[in-house]
Amino acid sequence: MPRIANPTETPVKKRRVSFRIMDIYIPDPATILINLHGHDILQGQVVDVSDNGTDVFMVVDVEGIDQPVIVPAGRISEVEKGANP
Repeated sequence: MPRIANPTETPVKKRRVSFRIMDIYIPDPATILINLHGHDILQGQVVDVSDNGTDVFMVVDVEGIDQPVIVPAGRISEVEKGANP
């Protein structure tokens, strides 16, 4: 992908461009991901349950994510048998 070498010397307004989410300076890349994918449904396997006496959380392995995710138990739905993970 060719880079815009010196944007102050090259007219760039109205050009269509591409870039990685991790390269965004403002807003925070996490905000972008929530806006784009905050309602996506993930599936995984419960590997542990944490109960601190007040709240219950599930520790879930999700394929493609390097570390387990922790989700409030009340926000988790069971996947129907036979459904693709």
